[in-house]
Amino acid sequence: MVLFLAWLFFFWPSIRAIFLENNLVGLKVATYGITVSAFYLLYLQRKVLESALLTSSQLGLVALFLLAIGLVLGEVFHLSFVVQAAVTLMLPAIVMTTFGPVVIRAFIFPLLYLMLIIPLQDNALNYRAGIVFVAIVFFIFYWRSLKKGILLPEAMDILPWWALQNFRWFTPTLIAFSILMASPWLGDNIRDFRMKARQKITLRAPLAMGGWTGPLQIKNPTLQALYPNASSTLQVEYLPIADAESIYLYSAYYDSDRAVSDMLNPTNSIFDPALWKTARLATAHVNLAKNNSVAVFERVLEGENSSRLVWYWYYSAGVSTIDPNMRSLLDTVRVISKYAQGSGMIMLSTPFYGEPSDARRRLTAFLSTMYGSLDTLKRPEALYP
Repeated sequence: MVLFLAWLFFFWPSIRAIFLENNLVGLKVATYGITVSAFYLLYLQRKVLESALLTSSQLGLVALFLLAIGLVLGEVFHLSFVVQAAVTLMLPAIVMTTFGPVVIRAFIFPLLYLMLIIPLQDNALNYRAGIVFVAIVFFIFYWRSLKKGILLPEAMDILPWWALQNFRWFTPTLIAFSILMASPWLGDNIRDFRMKARQKITLRAPLAMGGWTGPLQIKNPTLQALYPNASSTLQVEYLPIADAESIYLYSAYYDSDRAVSDMLNPTNSIFDPALWKTARLATAHVNLAKNNSVAVFERVLEGENSSRLVWYWYYSAGVSTIDPNMRSLLDTVRVISKYAQGSGMIMLSTPFYGEPSDARRRLTAFLSTMYGSLDTLKRPEALYP
């Protein structure tokens, strides 16, 4: 009962699609007719349960596991026929797992007989009447065989001691329940691995708040990052109300079908090497509001007549990090997760004169106010589909 109720609960959308979402009267009658006939054939063999050896079966678990794989693949590749077939075939697998080979030998035909309702759901099938005819012929043949005493399994009157112990059912029930619970979640969350056409991504700069104005368009940026292979890029600037120096924001985004290695292409750069030279490269931990902090790369760039302080960091699957190992792990999550976001980088820059302490305070003030708003740059596929 636990596994049957779990089957109904976890796969109700597929079961509902078979039995409750058909608008054609004839199709409903055929579907319910085959279902009632199958359960009637099961009812005729109810006495098998009185004398048969009841024991859990590992073969049933294997069948259930293979059907779960088929269900996940059907969900990932949007094959409704495969999903419905896998869900229906889980019933005989559950019976095999719970009651063992003797019972499944008696019940296998009625349970497989249920599979005739699956092709009826295919709107492209032109010969549904043929399926109904086959169902009627199979029902009459099996019903007559039962009346004559044919096809009945041999009963076993003596049960071995180990078949009477409750633990013989607890472990397989737990495993089967876990399979039933995990398979619909995996089918709903694993990515379709087929290549998709390159999609158009829109990046929108967040609105300024807390003493800042922007975003403002930049016509001739002093510092311009170079990510020519990105799915989308954005560059704007923000001005503090009480200061004359601006904050330059650049972001490059790679859609969720692209690997993080595209972002780390050697041709990509946060500055034009013909105009700027790196004077210092380090990492910094920026203290934000509410005792939060963020790790960033920090570069001091020297140009012909000016200097700039640059903070930048990467993200993958919507999570910011400067750790290359974490970035690779998140990229693996992105590969298999249907709803994972892509990867990208965010860069902030501001000029300074002399020592970069004033620039560091300016960037800290901006990041403390705007860090939460910058999250919109990491999830454009979810926010602007």
